[in-house]
Amino acid sequence: MKRAHVICLLIIALVVTSGCVKPREKGSRINRDRGVEKPVKTTITTTTIKTPTTTMIKPSNVTTTTSHSIPPKTIPSSDPCNIKPTYSNVEYGVHNDDLRDYDPTKDRNVLDLWTSKSKKPTPLLVFIHGGGFQYGSKEDIREQCYNREGTSLIKLFLDSGFSVASINYRLMNDENSDWRYTPRWYAKEKTPAPMLDAAKAIGYLKKHAKEYNINKNRVSVMGTSAGGCISFWLGFHDDIMVDGFSTKPECIGPWKGQSTFDPHVLSEIHPGMARHKNILAFYGIERRDVESALSDERYDILFKEASPATHISPDDVPVFMYYNQPLYGSDGMIRGAHNPVFGVYAEEFLKNASITYELHYPSHEGLSPYEAALKTKDFFLKNC
Repeated sequence: MKRAHVICLLIIALVVTSGCVKPREKGSRINRDRGVEKPVKTTITTTTIKTPTTTMIKPSNVTTTTSHSIPPKTIPSSDPCNIKPTYSNVEYGVHNDDLRDYDPTKDRNVLDLWTSKSKKPTPLLVFIHGGGFQYGSKEDIREQCYNREGTSLIKLFLDSGFSVASINYRLMNDENSDWRYTPRWYAKEKTPAPMLDAAKAIGYLKKHAKEYNINKNRVSVMGTSAGGCISFWLGFHDDIMVDGFSTKPECIGPWKGQSTFDPHVLSEIHPGMARHKNILAFYGIERRDVESALSDERYDILFKEASPATHISPDDVPVFMYYNQPLYGSDGMIRGAHNPVFGVYAEEFLKNASITYELHYPSHEGLSPYEAALKTKDFFLKNC
């Protein structure tokens, strides 16, 4: 009996010291078929989006790297969104203002130019930045960067044989360039300063077409927001000659542009914009003076001159219009400074004048900026 007891104690000691029995670790489970313990795996739910290459969308707390990652703010020089211009800060003209004695704002009368490598003169795209006529820069063309497609507006047009220019123009809040389009300004210069600057930039480029290897008969203009408004104006207004050269483009591509700046018209088609701060500032109208200005015939002349659609005629150039928001909001209202109502308003005049045009805005489906850039380029190649 004692011998059996001793044997039992020896067996127990042997089992404990050999480690054959150990407590189950937290977070583990036993595979009963093989008697092997495995860590418990945390299951992460993923969503698969069908694209040419399947991309797994993971929770935000899981770090992942894909080919479509957003680039850092400091873009490498090899990036298509940061292509260096062939010519930088080219002065396209200075503007002598008879109303005030000041030195013109030199940095507002300059452009950057990317020339396409070609033995023959190339077509030219002139890009005009936006900013409500109060801010913005020629450098804003770099914002037209399509990371997912690995290209940019500049590269897209260069690869298609275009040269590309991006211009500055005078702004309403330049410290030494107070050009606000008032009756006093109109007495000396009938053209709003941003439109005049853009026209002079085109005139300069056509004058120096041979130097830059540009085909002066194939100049297209596109712009965003306020730049879209200027694009509209250049395409519809009577030609302004600069040093004997036409400033009329052969095609225009306003993106999110305003086809009218007339508060009377806006009251009918887009009431929310009729007294918008940028509209009033453009004409130098204080909010307290709105009613008197709207009934002043002198301002009425300015409204019509500054509004692109006023000048539409059958001999005007082809137009590609792009807007990235629907005509009506969920509440059925027309809202926003970039509303396609401006394109719809211009469309009526374009139809009556039998002018070639395209109007794109979201209804059932819209265009991405990249798709819009492709269509704009193809439209210019076909019609200009």
